[in-house]
Amino acid sequence: MEIENLSDERVWLDWVTKFGEDLKLKMSDKTNQVEWLNGLIDKIIVRVQSGSDRDGNIVQIGHKFDVFFKMKVVKDKFSYTDPDNKSLG
Repeated sequence: MEIENLSDERVWLDWVTKFGEDLKLKMSDKTNQVEWLNGLIDKIIVRVQSGSDRDGNIVQIGHKFDVFFKMKVVKDKFSYTDPDNKSLG
């Protein structure tokens, strides 16, 4: 099992090495964008979100996406520079 995990990590490292430099330049090409995403994402599950309309009928109000990455990140969290102005990053 450990050997298999090491193999997966090597694929990840090879992918990072391949795309680590000049990522912005490489993302300008549609083919490279697809290859980049395929190296990062394992699968995406899309679920329908339902809710009530103004007449009380249950209708589709949107979707929810569960994104599963190829490499698991442990104790990762997202924080904004300024939570009140999320466009700052």
